[in-house]
Amino acid sequence: MKTVCLALCICALVSASAVAEDKKDAPPAGASAAAGTVVTPAEVAKLIAEKKATILDIRTPEEFAEGHLPGAVNIDYMSDDFARKIAALDKTKTYVVHCGAGSRSTKSLPALEQAGLKSVLHLQQGFKGWQSAGQPIEKP
Repeated sequence: MKTVCLALCICALVSASAVAEDKKDAPPAGASAAAGTVVTPAEVAKLIAEKKATILDIRTPEEFAEGHLPGAVNIDYMSDDFARKIAALDKTKTYVVHCGAGSRSTKSLPALEQAGLKSVLHLQQGFKGWQSAGQPIEKP
């Protein structure tokens, strides 16, 4: 009986340790496994300058027309063909997804993962965070 109790205690400790390790490696708050990581406006500006990522702006076309990150591609999260359009994206590229403040882009992460995108970063605080950081915007 003591052996069984000891074995159960050891199993519980090992399980608790594994859970703690998983939490340590979990993505930052606001990110999901699909996102990989949340990136700051400064980090995104560097990725843009080095041409190491495609900026995926999932706001409406009207919001996009009011101003967007340099070189951004607009695919409206609210459109009926969002899933089809993201499925057509190059799966080998790195994408930085954002919306206005982070809500829609957070909601889009499972769809981006399901579409097979392997490298998706999530812009911290979305377009509002980009503007607040004093980063440049483009207008059509």
